[in-house]
Amino acid sequence: MVSNSIPHNKGVYLLVINVDEDIVVKTRRRIFDINRGTYIYVGSARGNGGLRSRLTRYLYKSGKLFWHIDYLLSSNSTKLVEFCFYVTDEDLESFLASILIKMCYPITGFGSSDKKRDPSHLFRCNHLDSVFNKLYRLLPGLKCITI
Repeated sequence: MVSNSIPHNKGVYLLVINVDEDIVVKTRRRIFDINRGTYIYVGSARGNGGLRSRLTRYLYKSGKLFWHIDYLLSSNSTKLVEFCFYVTDEDLESFLASILIKMCYPITGFGSSDKKRDPSHLFRCNHLDSVFNKLYRLLPGLKCITI
């Protein structure tokens, strides 16, 4: 079981998501046009259960639709293909978003309502290899699992 390899520690995570066709994602307050492509979502797991609890939620699409990412992953046109995590007590979510915005295309306002200075936490990425090469250099303990 994939979830057994995820620690209970606090940390940050990245979700790699394939979107098979153009879709419209309607959340409680926003509407996002998401084009076909590959996306990286950055988030943090700082509550009870840490990374395992948060990532298991996405792996098994469990729980009510709450965060923007829940709405995106609930679409039949999306597939979570890989996830990465980095164990840390530091909140590196904004740091990772600042790296991704330089290498990918942000979906303005998606997933960043709790981080007012971040334009987005969802990014369309055309060059995953170069993105992850940089992330591995910046976060040597980053672990990724292909689903």
